[in-house]
Amino acid sequence: MEQFIKLNESYDSLEKIQNLVKQKTSHECSIEYNIWEVATGPQVEKCVLVKKNNLIGLKMDLQEQGMVKMMPVVPSKYLIGFTVGRGIFPPLVRAMLSGSQKSFMDEISTTINKDGK
Repeated sequence: MEQFIKLNESYDSLEKIQNLVKQKTSHECSIEYNIWEVATGPQVEKCVLVKKNNLIGLKMDLQEQGMVKMMPVVPSKYLIGFTVGRGIFPPLVRAMLSGSQKSFMDEISTTINKDGK
């Protein structure tokens, strides 16, 4: 469940996106290494992590021409093991969190779209 939003072309770096999120929301926001997706190259890329709490968050990747990819994640590095891997437990945890993560992603998307365009 990922979402793409288009921002003004002046938001051309992770730092500028992070500042926009910090200005418009009260949620914790930081630039982190992207540990939620498998690296496609030799280097792990960075992303903007927006946290509502230790279970609900989203990561934002800068794409080309002002596009930002948002994807819900579990921000806690200690709890990430419960949402990845094999077995029955990870899909159950993802199913329980999906509604809250979707509403959080919609909230951030709406807030950023007001001022990011």
